[in-house]
Amino acid sequence: MEEIRNCQFKFQCQRTWEQLEPTKNKDERYCGACSQTVYLCRTPAALIAAIRKNLCVAVDIRSPSTHKLERLMGDAIY
Repeated sequence: MEEIRNCQFKFQCQRTWEQLEPTKNKDERYCGACSQTVYLCRTPAALIAAIRKNLCVAVDIRSPSTHKLERLMGDAIY
């Protein structure tokens, strides 16, 4: 899997993926607070496609300080 790097957000959600309501699609969750579906983007191409559609996204990014994967959510600008 190609790693997503240098992703920036104009808005970053403070909720976690686990706090969102599961849907039939394992790569989508529903946020009741925002009334939006959040789309998990696993590749740079998927992220770019979601940004073009103005979708709320979740991405797994390696933290520069801990080197662990973190799942960030919000409105990405890549």
